[in-house]
Amino acid sequence: MNTIRTILAIFIAGLFLVSSDLKCKKKEKEQTETQTTQTTQTTKEKKQTQQPEPKQEPNNKQEEKKREEVKYEPRFNVKKVPVTEGDRILFYIEKRPCYGFCPVYKAWIYPEGKVLFEGKRNVDFEGLGVGEITEEKLKLIHELLKEVPWEKLQDQYVSNVTDIPATLVAYPLEEYYKAVYIYFVGQPPEELAILQKAIREVEHILLKEVKYEPTDQGKFNPPQFKVERADVPRKGDK
Repeated sequence: MNTIRTILAIFIAGLFLVSSDLKCKKKEKEQTETQTTQTTQTTKEKKQTQQPEPKQEPNNKQEEKKREEVKYEPRFNVKKVPVTEGDRILFYIEKRPCYGFCPVYKAWIYPEGKVLFEGKRNVDFEGLGVGEITEEKLKLIHELLKEVPWEKLQDQYVSNVTDIPATLVAYPLEEYYKAVYIYFVGQPPEELAILQKAIREVEHILLKEVKYEPTDQGKFNPPQFKVERADVPRKGDK
């Protein structure tokens, strides 16, 4: 009888141990599954966070509007010159030097077509000379200059570049000449593009079509246009 009781006790103890072992394994399995689920969710969240933003197609109208609203940082002081009837000119253009073979000159064009030309470098005529624009070409210059929206132009357009020829032009408005200093490369705003077109045509006439004869400075008293470097930091300067 004692033997049977002993066997039953051993059997019951075995069942208890097996049951406890199964519970432990089940609990470990549940913990493992929970950790796996949390890890998977974290990975998905990271991937969603790291996903790049969808590329937007460029909007030409927005880009054009943005370009038109660009404000060019002032770096120069453009002298303001009053218009005086006795020495009134139609147009002034000055080309400044670069490191290459850029034409360097100044030219004052008078309303009747006379030109006071000061050639300095890389031009056919060097020195101070006087020439005459034909009636046909003078009419063309008048038309080109009238197309320029002078009131919209800034007094300077400057890029962060080196070794390009700067251009200074001036045109009479009511009381003062509108002087514009250009040291710019890239896609210009509309008003500057119109001015640059006029400059190219006028420069071609002055350098290729007008013949100059030496003259004395004392015979003329043209307005003097100047540009000075302004004490304004450039973008990115510290």
